Amino acid sequence: MSKPTLSICITSNRPQFWMRLYESIIPSLVMEIELIFSGPVKPDYNLPGNVVYIETKNIKPPQCVQVAINAAQGEFISLIADDCIVVGNIDNLFSEYNKICDKEGCDNIIVSPQFRYRGKDDSTPYARHMTGAPTTSLVLAFFKTQLMKDTGGIDKNFLGVYWDIDWIMRFYELGGKVFKISSVAANELAEGISGRLYKTTKHRDREILDSFWVRKINDQEIVPSDTAWCFYGNKDTVLSKYRLKKFEPFVDNDITEYSQGIKSYGTASWV
Repeated sequence: MSKPTLSICITSNRPQFWMRLYESIIPSLVMEIELIFSGPVKPDYNLPGNVVYIETKNIKPPQCVQVAINAAQGEFISLIADDCIVVGNIDNLFSEYNKICDKEGCDNIIVSPQFRYRGKDDSTPYARHMTGAPTTSLVLAFFKTQLMKDTGGIDKNFLGVYWDIDWIMRFYELGGKVFKISSVAANELAEGISGRLYKTTKHRDREILDSFWVRKINDQEIVPSDTAWCFYGNKDTVLSKYRLKKFEPFVDNDITEYSQGIKSYGTASWV
């Protein structure tokens, strides 16, 4: 009986960190693992056989994530940044996932590990200035690839950040459930992207997130406590349980126009 495959999708512009991430992953006894790096900066060294690199032009990070997701061959998927390492054994994620499947069913659940930033558990604050955030971090979260397809993927309106919050709220809107475990962690070691793209899109993307999820009547925000998912700021406003605007997925031209195709790909074998 063949092993299931886990596709780890990685937004990438720092190939100097790729092998550090790769080497932090303990070879799985129960899964095949492929790593898919997608971004504009290609490595100047040979990649291991189970690593995919998709070179893109200098496009927005959420688009690079979608490119990697589209290339994923696995039944399961995880998302991570190239400046992270994995702490613990990924097989524990699969084990915890199967235990939860026995109780909840397997079609609409996510197992979310701990996310540590600068040595601290940052799983909830990762939702970026929200208290009572709608989920733990999606970093290294373990779920069926089909769930990404069921939600339609990433909304093309986001340029840099907050796309993951929008995605997880759409997942909740479809009745999804997230379960946090602590036996595995993603640990961000390097500084996150702090360049011009992040600085210029952070507030724009937050405004987009708010316009998608904050309920309004006559341009005034209201607080529907029975449908609220999370508060932010001073708790006078709240993100809604229901999306207010139509989801806009990346279409083929958004992806293929920029993607240069897979540059390195081998059979799934750990080296």
